[in-house]
Amino acid sequence: MPLHEEQGFLPDLSELKPEDMQRAKLLYLNYPNNPTGALASGAFFEQVVDFAQQHGTLVVHDAAYAALVFNGVKPLSFLATRGAKQVGVELHSLSKAFNMTGWRIGFMAGNAQIIKAFATVKDNTDSGQFIPIQKAAAYALAHPEITRQTAQKYARRHDLLCEVLRSSGFRIQPPGASFFCMHAFHVRFGAV
Repeated sequence: MPLHEEQGFLPDLSELKPEDMQRAKLLYLNYPNNPTGALASGAFFEQVVDFAQQHGTLVVHDAAYAALVFNGVKPLSFLATRGAKQVGVELHSLSKAFNMTGWRIGFMAGNAQIIKAFATVKDNTDSGQFIPIQKAAAYALAHPEITRQTAQKYARRHDLLCEVLRSSGFRIQPPGASFFCMHAFHVRFGAV
């Protein structure tokens, strides 16, 4: 689905046609969004849950950047929405929030039936993660200050980059999360 700046880079679920809804079985979301850095709101997640319940759609929320939020914003989980655990799951990765890129470790939370199906597939496709990586992940999850420090570093870098771009004639709105900085990136005379 297209994501437009004027809609906060959130999909407009009302744009789906009935024939699309008959074929669609899964709604895959990614907020904070890659690559815009846009944030979803609790109200948007409520719409998603209502949509999924009405249409029998499974929701997968890729929350890889969920902890990397700035300026006093609190991380928001799709699963905090009433009814979300009945219609979907949320994926978390330690790659972004804990600088473990390439380690390929994360977790899934939400609907138990979906998790069981995923675990069955996973159980037959690989043998698990190297034990020292699992121990490092456990340490990271017990120390959320690591992610807060990482988010502060990204926020500082965004501020510096946006300052330079603005002084060069660009109109740029820094993102509310993640390490991406392409949110509303326009040149003085129009879109890039």
